[in-house]
Amino acid sequence: AGLRLDFVGDIHHGLIIGSTSHGENQESTFQNESYSHLRWTAMWWGNLGTEVFTQFQKDDFKLLTLRQLTGCGLRFTFLKELIAVGIGGMSDYEKIKGSNKKSLNPRGTSYLKIGKSWDDHIKGQIITYYQPLFNNFSDYRILTTGSIEFKINKVFSVVNELNY
Repeated sequence: AGLRLDFVGDIHHGLIIGSTSHGENQESTFQNESYSHLRWTAMWWGNLGTEVFTQFQKDDFKLLTLRQLTGCGLRFTFLKELIAVGIGGMSDYEKIKGSNKKSLNPRGTSYLKIGKSWDDHIKGQIITYYQPLFNNFSDYRILTTGSIEFKINKVFSVVNELNY
């Protein structure tokens, strides 16, 4: 189950995303994960703005007890917001199940988003994130997300999303 709430007004865009997924059979739990993301973007200078975000994630299957990100950066949009590029920095805290080791690392964060709307009722986008460790660029994370959104009315939408 998931939920996304957006606030869009003038130069500001706030968003909250939350999801949880749990699955079990008669013998064991085979899926137990949750995710939340809070972001505020302000496009202060037309096509150039700032972003601040935090994220929490848990995934028992990956032995991830907690991943917590907090960061900020710059966002640049062009071609009527068809393309957006972001670059910034973030803290990355991880705690792995069965390990006493906890890590807090400074990472870069950047993304490229390509999106398109059709007929004000359908919106598709692909976003690729690149997050290198500041002190070891060979340690990086890459995530690509593709989604298509079908607007039901001004408030509700149905979204199909694939993460890789």
